[in-house]
Parts: sequence; structure tokens; C-alpha cells
Amino acid sequence: MGAAAAALVLIGGVAASAHDVSPTVQPRADFFHAVGKNFKALRDELRKPAPAAGELQKYAKAIDDLAPKVTTVFPANSAPVPGVKTEAKAEIWSKPVDFAKAQDDFVKAAHGLNAAAAKGDVGLVTSAAQTLGGTCKGCHDKFRDEKH
Repeated sequence: MGAAAAALVLIGGVAASAHDVSPTVQPRADFFHAVGKNFKALRDELRKPAPAAGELQKYAKAIDDLAPKVTTVFPANSAPVPGVKTEAKAEIWSKPVDFAKAQDDFVKAAHGLNAAAAKGDVGLVTSAAQTLGGTCKGCHDKFRDEKH
């Protein structure tokens, strides 16, 4: 689950800095912390010899419920400016069509993860988790500045 693990590490970077951000960026940090917490729990469950379908469903549903909020946590007043601590690149606001596609890909992948978990098939959940992790990594590669 390489892409998913990488995505969790990237999400964790946002969560780790959540205590030291401006009020305009705090909702974004809180959002990614919640997604990351559920994604980590889902991955931990998948690593068990016999993952519990109910647990996978719980975490997948939580991620799916959170996912649409990704379109609300990047308001204009949270763009990178002096004095505002954020890992968000300016490209989020200068390339809104590209960023909107990345957000849409994430929401669709979260929905796919939830649908896979609802079926109770661990193989489908594993594959869907990899897809979701890939959307996270793809967005972070283009739109996240980890130097901050």
C-alpha cells in the first residue's frame, strides 16, 4: 500500500503542524487531521490477519463523509502570504481548474472506498485505499509545499 502510506505521511505533516497555524488555515489542518486519523485506522485494520468489516466500514464512511469538505478548506484568505503559516502552494489559487480536479478525484476515491467497504471485501477495500492514497499524493505533489 505504498501510495496510501505516502499519503498518510503527507496528511500527517499537516496534522502535526495544526497547533501552529493561523485561524484561516486551522479548519484545513483540522480537516486533514480527521481524514488522516480515519485513514490510519483503516490501514491499521487492513494489516490485521482478519480485518473486521465493520471497522473498515466505519472508517471508510467517516472519510467519505469528510471528503466533500475538502472544497471548503482552501478559502482565498488562506493563500500563502507573509505571516500566514501554510503548506498550501499558491498554485491552488492560481490554477483553480487543476486544483478542483484534484479535489474531485479525492472525493470520488473516498466514495469508492466507502462503497468497497460496504461490500465487505477486504481486497476491494485495499485497492480502494490505494486509489485514495494516490489521489492524496497526487494533490500533495502539485499543491503542497512541505518546506513550511
